[in-house]
Amino acid sequence: MGSSKEKAKAVTKNMAKRSKPLPATKSKPKPDKAVAKKATPDKQKKKKRERMDAVPGSDDEDEAEVVGGEEGEEQAEHAEAVSDDEDNVADKKRRASKPDARTEKEKEADRKLKSARRNAKAKRRGFRTIAKRSGYSASGKRAGGDGSLDVAVPVTTTSEAIRACKWAPTQDGKAAFEGLTEFDERVQLSLESLPKSAARVFQAHGEQYLRRLASQTVQMASDQLKTRATASMVASVTRPLKRTQKYSFVAPKGAVRFSQKDAKGVRLGYADGEQSALDDEKALHKLQTSLKKQLVAKAKAEKASDQPARAAAVAKLAEIREQAKKEKLA
Repeated sequence: MGSSKEKAKAVTKNMAKRSKPLPATKSKPKPDKAVAKKATPDKQKKKKRERMDAVPGSDDEDEAEVVGGEEGEEQAEHAEAVSDDEDNVADKKRRASKPDARTEKEKEADRKLKSARRNAKAKRRGFRTIAKRSGYSASGKRAGGDGSLDVAVPVTTTSEAIRACKWAPTQDGKAAFEGLTEFDERVQLSLESLPKSAARVFQAHGEQYLRRLASQTVQMASDQLKTRATASMVASVTRPLKRTQKYSFVAPKGAVRFSQKDAKGVRLGYADGEQSALDDEKALHKLQTSLKKQLVAKAKAEKASDQPARAAAVAKLAEIREQAKKEKLA
């Protein structure tokens, strides 16, 4: 019986504890709306919800978010790349706010630099326009399958074809070619008249040659992961045509000698036996000078219909050519 009475007392105590009211807690007063809206700048930085259609940020932005400094620390802004024109405008504004203390030499250098930039931009713009019209374009509407075969608009003009046909070395007293024969023929071609009707024939035949040369050179530069074509690439493309070409165009002696003697910076070295050949070339240079003089006199005599002067020039030319054969310089 005692045990049942004890159990009843324990049950009544538990029920009494449950029935007791809880102690009153102090309720926190709600802040005013005006106070709740006003927060510190640090609390205003809330995490933005990421949208699925948002443009993903760059690597620099992601790195700035992850590797950010302490709060309140100013982040270094990356300077944007500006063009030459924008840079010039900034320089002008900076100089306008201060008195111009440049010397006349500095002003002249600035004018030359500005003119060079303007001319370079105009040249690139012109080349780009010609390339787009002639089929070399990134647009599918203009570009063809092969730029050397799909000739829509010629790359070269008739005047450029005439200048290419009539080109000849102007410095007859320096090295030009291997012998006198090529120099003789090139100077003769430069003195002949070439009307536009005949030049269009050269323009049409040279068009595909130049297009194929440009396409293969750019393809080689792309295969070598280069940003621009070099003279060695052009030489490697034109080297297989050496057997069929009449004149030398890969490495004329004049270009080689200039790179060995007069070029600025790094120069080419002389091969074995070339030093002794320089003395022999001086005789060739003298023959070139006298040959060109007689060719010009012959052309003037033919234009003026002066037969005696023409006959004298022809006789002297024959003597010069015979002398070159004897000295093995032809």
